[in-house]
Amino acid sequence: MKNFIKNWLITFALIVLVNNIISNISSMDYWGNISPHIEILFATLLIRLSLLLTNKFSCRYPILEYLLEFGTVTAVVFSCGWLFGWKMDIWWLVIIIIALVYTAAYMLDLVKTGRDIAYINEQIKLRRSETEKKNEKSKNGDSDNDC
Repeated sequence: MKNFIKNWLITFALIVLVNNIISNISSMDYWGNISPHIEILFATLLIRLSLLLTNKFSCRYPILEYLLEFGTVTAVVFSCGWLFGWKMDIWWLVIIIIALVYTAAYMLDLVKTGRDIAYINEQIKLRRSETEKKNEKSKNGDSDNDC
């Protein structure tokens, strides 16, 4: 079900983007009529690219890494807001919104990481039990390769 919903939303997003690109091209006003969807796409692309760079930064204190990521995301959002003329008069509200979205994304990442760790631990347990069974068989003289 999760893959179905993910594929559905990706397809929807692609249709919206293609529709906006075609409507911008057909209007012959390439820069004056940029759709908000394209602006958000550009902003998220810049955020992802900048986070690739900040992920190379490693520190002994994880809080500094999180603050660097948050600062990077905030800087990109404000830069895109200035570039595209977004109304950001209440700057502190924009920072609160960024913090809420960042926190929600971080929590989702924690849940995913927890599931991955549980899956890996389960696989390790299965391998250990299989190895123990093979060791017991070899101690008893039972072998799968009896010729």
